[in-house]
Amino acid sequence: MEKFSLWNWLTDTPNRSLAMANQAIDRMETLRDEYLRARGPLGTASGNSLESAEDYLEVQFQQLTWIARVRMTEFRVSRVFPRLPLGKQNVLDNADLLIQLQKLDQRVINLAAWRQQLDIRPNAKERASQETTGSTVTQGEARRTLAFEKTGLVPRSITRTLDRFRRELSPSTEALIIQEFRISRYQMLASLRYLASLVIIPWLISFAMKTYLVCPIATYWWNESRADIFLNSYQQERAFREMQAFQETLYFEMLTGDLPPLDAPELSHQLQLKGLELAETYNEDSIQAITNLIGDFVALVTLTILLRAGSAQIAVLKSFLDELLYSLSDATKAFMIILSTDVFVGFHSPHGWEVLLELGLRHIGLPESPNFIFLFVATFPVVLDTVFKYWIFRYLNQISPSAVATYRNMNE
Repeated sequence: MEKFSLWNWLTDTPNRSLAMANQAIDRMETLRDEYLRARGPLGTASGNSLESAEDYLEVQFQQLTWIARVRMTEFRVSRVFPRLPLGKQNVLDNADLLIQLQKLDQRVINLAAWRQQLDIRPNAKERASQETTGSTVTQGEARRTLAFEKTGLVPRSITRTLDRFRRELSPSTEALIIQEFRISRYQMLASLRYLASLVIIPWLISFAMKTYLVCPIATYWWNESRADIFLNSYQQERAFREMQAFQETLYFEMLTGDLPPLDAPELSHQLQLKGLELAETYNEDSIQAITNLIGDFVALVTLTILLRAGSAQIAVLKSFLDELLYSLSDATKAFMIILSTDVFVGFHSPHGWEVLLELGLRHIGLPESPNFIFLFVATFPVVLDTVFKYWIFRYLNQISPSAVATYRNMNE
């Protein structure tokens, strides 16, 4: 096995950069060919499958184009140093490398021109606006088309059945099914990868910030610049209750004989040790609360940036979740709705909201005001319940009326 050498790695940078750029461009060309096969010569693929393919293609092209550009830039930067020799024997000479770079540039330009000339929607924001503004229009046009469709001698249901039977016997049906399955797999993988990035990336950035930057600064500032131990009065009240409980426990153990009787100096010494322990504990809690507040803010900013920059990924994720939700049976949909409403806005939900809100406020060091908690519990579940009912009435009732009927029967 060849031993790793930093000098060989540096001298091989031009060749390695062009190889990785070439891999990214090859992947883009492969995706282009797969999309053209899925679309078919006359656009024979179904609308949902074609839309998923377009979304996946948009996401992958953005990532791979960025990789190719970065690697070609890395090649150009590495050639700035004229004294850097070509250390390995299998590395091409400078002229061949420059010719290869020109070819890669031209391939990227051709792929970008194909993306612009392709008759698909350019970005996810436009897709989202078209979906929200045009969904009702499309449904209305479909209903009007069915309402004013001429009635022939043969019922429409029979002609539709025969037409579906004819399509299933078509020689191209098997290829279309395989293409739709491949597109569905790509859609699922892209959605899961994007969901994982939304969770892992903000958490990693927040963890690194808190561990290596925020926590040392907060510890130094709190211990050196401030004489306080408690961040707010509610921490002080909790420490007072713990101290009182410790003192009562000592007296109780002395009365029951589990602890030998202590005179006044010994009892005072025990209480002093407990007070120092509580002071250290709540001093650490105050520092940790400040660190959590800044770290959570950084994670929230990172998540916002990812959501704003990932419009195409959000479109793919939305399509995947829609297919996953609406492919469920009516009983499963009703069960999930009842479970969600009972957990978040049900009869016992206020107790859960109180616990979660108290833990959240304590996590970031904010005062755990009972008035604020009671006001939140009295208003937020009501708003959430209204949103649930509006969604059921406005959307689910149009898309799946049978699921709404099942939900009402199960809820009764």
